[in-house]
Amino acid sequence: MNKKDLDKRIVTGPDGKQFEVDPMQDYFCQDKPIVHQPANKVIEKFMNWARAESLWILGFGTGCGAIETRPLMTPRFDAYRYGIQWRPTPRQSNVFVISG
Repeated sequence: MNKKDLDKRIVTGPDGKQFEVDPMQDYFCQDKPIVHQPANKVIEKFMNWARAESLWILGFGTGCGAIETRPLMTPRFDAYRYGIQWRPTPRQSNVFVISG
């Protein structure tokens, strides 16, 4: 890195406005983040309930039949949209599926 890389430069924004950029703060912003409140509390409560009450599956394959359960999580069948999620251990799961 040379001294020229640390000089401030003029940049033109998408709206045509020009502003000065300091390379030491190039990817950072001085503004504070905006906190957004949920638009509808009823929908937010329902979504939280659905996430909490969805099935968490531990899939355990004992043979070649286990390959049939894996496509459930692919975009074609997409069990995630129904709230079904795979978990790595029995402690974290609600349903234990043994296939094969």
